[in-house]
Amino acid sequence: MTAVEMNARLPKKIALTTAGLTAGLALLGGCAATPFDTVTDEASPVSARVDALVAANREYPRWEDFPPEPVGLPTATQIAAEVSTLGVTQQALSAEVEAIEWDTEDPAALGAAIQSRVDQTLAAPIAVQTREDIEAEAERLRRRATPPPPIDRD
Repeated sequence: MTAVEMNARLPKKIALTTAGLTAGLALLGGCAATPFDTVTDEASPVSARVDALVAANREYPRWEDFPPEPVGLPTATQIAAEVSTLGVTQQALSAEVEAIEWDTEDPAALGAAIQSRVDQTLAAPIAVQTREDIEAEAERLRRRATPPPPIDRD
């Protein structure tokens, strides 16, 4: 069988499948109860309250309960104009950025200039040379790390 012959049978297959599904759903729909066909146990102490709540909300939601259609929305033309304005603004900003004279000096010279302005004593690492200096520094840090006594809450 060629592809053309196989495709010729496709609409018939679709029609049969659709008819079968429709018939099956109709049979199932006839057996199923709708959500509003509820049965309440009359012996239950809350059955009267449940029936009253169901009766009060049977018509909900109503069209009056939906929010109104928004007003004052911009039209598609107005939105397109704002988008175009944003594009022009972005192009103007790009032109301004390109017009800036960027500092292109030697990075090593820039680093040296910054280094000369920084206070060298603040930037210098702690110079610990001997084992005794290391132990003294560790002891000083341990004393700093000791928490204060607890606060008397009486």
